[in-house]
Amino acid sequence: MSVKYELFGTTPGGEKVGKFILNNSQGVTATVMSLGSTLISLKMPDRKGEIKTVYGTPMDFTKPKLIGKDINDTAGGYDHCFVIESSNQERSLAAKLYEPESGRTMEILTTTPGIQFYSGNFLDHIRGVGGALFQKHSGLCLETGFFPNSINEPEFPSPILYPDRTYHQVTIHRFFTD
Repeated sequence: MSVKYELFGTTPGGEKVGKFILNNSQGVTATVMSLGSTLISLKMPDRKGEIKTVYGTPMDFTKPKLIGKDINDTAGGYDHCFVIESSNQERSLAAKLYEPESGRTMEILTTTPGIQFYSGNFLDHIRGVGGALFQKHSGLCLETGFFPNSINEPEFPSPILYPDRTYHQVTIHRFFTD
């Protein structure tokens, strides 16, 4: 893994803000701003093993936005794996969800290489607790793990556990309010 630091800009108060550019051996590149640890660029593999940028696409969650903002520009919703820079068993911030009315925040930190984001694409008149009715896109799942089809893609991190090895990954779900 390599890390490069560059000046990104300054805040209105004159504080210098930098950006860290992280690259791993699979060609994954993540750019993180030093102010608030904000992810500003992410390149991820597609199902053919090609690494593509999400910047400027409906998959771009490098800046805070409503999940539903670009959902109609996808093929029925989100069901995609995003690359996380988490080599050498380091916990990395994989996702951060914020609900502005209550101030509730959920962060997911993990050592796994990917996170699958599913936006409830097949929820259709599902009854929940207390009779709540769930419609399409009224829920979401964030699942950490390896990339889909990793077993058949030699460029992807390997999900194979050999008999003489120990499997150890960590995922932390952290909840708090403003």
